[in-house]
Order: sequence, then C-alpha cells, then structure tokens
Amino acid sequence: MTATDPTPTPARRRLLTRCCGALALLLACSAEKPPTADAKTEAPQEVGAEAQAAPPAEQLPDAAALLDDVVAARGGAEQFAAMKTYYSETEIDAAALGLSGSGKTWWRDGDFYGEMFIPGSGETRMGGQGGAFWMQDPTHGLRRVVGAEAEQISWSTSVCLACEWRRYFKEAKTTKVHAVNAGEVAEIALTSAQGDVVTLVVDMATKLPTAQRYNQQTPFGAIPVEVRFHDYRDVDGLKISFRQELKTSVSLLTSTTTRFDINAEVDATRFAMPGSDRVVNLDDKASIEAADAKADAKADAKAP
Repeated sequence: MTATDPTPTPARRRLLTRCCGALALLLACSAEKPPTADAKTEAPQEVGAEAQAAPPAEQLPDAAALLDDVVAARGGAEQFAAMKTYYSETEIDAAALGLSGSGKTWWRDGDFYGEMFIPGSGETRMGGQGGAFWMQDPTHGLRRVVGAEAEQISWSTSVCLACEWRRYFKEAKTTKVHAVNAGEVAEIALTSAQGDVVTLVVDMATKLPTAQRYNQQTPFGAIPVEVRFHDYRDVDGLKISFRQELKTSVSLLTSTTTRFDINAEVDATRFAMPGSDRVVNLDDKASIEAADAKADAKADAKAP
C-alpha cells in the first residue's frame, strides 16, 4: 500500500491497522524531548545474538533491584514524579509500507490523548481517563477498549515503566543475562494480572533499557512486537531515548520526537471518549468477528 492508495483491500487494511495500533501505543508513552546537540550520549549496545549461555538462576541479578538501577540511571524517581504533564509531537516513518506521518500526544498524570495521521490511511486516535480507554481508527471506527487490550494500554502509557512496574505487574523476574556485541544485557520478564508478559532488556553497564518485547493486542489478534530504544540523551535531568524503532514480523516503524514540552498546559477534555460507546472485546471472539464484518462492509461500500 502507498500513500496514493486510499482504498486498501481488507487484508492490507488489517496489516496497517495492526502496525498503527502498536505505534499508537508507542506514541502514547514516548516521553522523548529533543535535546541540545551537546547533551548527546552514546546509546547502549543493540540487542543481538547471544554469545554465551545464561548463568544459573541463583546467579541472576534481582529483578526489583535491577529495575531500581534503571530508574536511577534514567534520572531518578523524583525527577519523573516532577513531570505532571507533557505535550509531544512526533515524526513517523514506515518505509516498508511506503508511509510516513506525524503524531501528537497530550498527557497528564496517567490520563492521555494521542493522535496519529498518515496520509493515505487516515487518522488514528486514542485516549484514556481514570482507567477507561478508547480508540478510533479507519478500520473499526470509534470503540471503547476493554479486557486484555485495556490492561496493555494502561502500562503502555507509563512515562517510566521501571518506576511504576509494581502498579501494572504482579511479578518481575530476571530470566537471563547474556553477552551482546561488546557488552552484556539482562532480560526482565514483567507479568501482569492477566498473564501478559513484557520483556525489558537492560544494558548491564549503563542500566539503560535497550529493548522491550511483548505481544500487542489488536482486534485482529496478538502480534509480536519489539521496541528498540536508541540515542539516549540528557534532557532536564532525565535520560531519554530520542529515537525508537517498533519492529513486527512484517514491518519496521520509526518514531522520532520533534517537540516535547514538560508540564505544559494540557486540555483534559481531550482524554474522555467522545460520542459513541461501541465495544470490541478482545476476550470475546464473537465481538471481534462482528467488528471485522462491520469494518469489511464499510470498506466495501466505499470501494469504487
């Protein structure tokens, strides 16, 4: 699909919706401010092939202590707590799909509203207030998000997951430590109440996250996703990843933030779901099938 193809087939539309849904979550939690050039530091080593076997479980570092080290390395819990609101603007590049676009996010103490526009595919919006989440995309229209998908959005919108992991997950466990390129990384499995597992990969030298893996919940089923964090820089006392890559089995999307305003004025009326309250429950197969049928019928009606 290209930016000049306004009427994609159902199969291609689903592919784009899967990728855009995952990217929308990335935008919602991307607290990335463009720093000055002299603030730039080297990024941790990239995730790559293992060069040695993992040590026995009893020799693995404690996950909670390692997450505390991550928080300290990124600037400390007090610095993150001082960020009450932010507004960000982001550039999006999906070269494999022949697409590019832009995104904006407004965030306040966990409530948020984000929008992403890609010419040729339309606008995707999502928001959350008080633990209630919603999404609007060109395929399914406006819907309330519930079940496993809602749980995933809740932790995905955290500004610093290592700071708040106890809020969103019931368990943290270091699963392996292994050599990567010239360094060493640890993998921490975070398990939610519903059994969702997020693997955080941490550079053992810098204690900065290098990647995050999980299965993205969508109305079309779960899709494995890896987010890689690049180009860490010092921004107002915090170490921030300036560029993030979202990788799926079918595509690679890049998010680069061009503007980030800390403690900016934020319009809270954007957070709540507008208008209709249609539900697509990912825990209910019939709900998903009904949503797919409506989306296909809507697309067919618009087709020439």
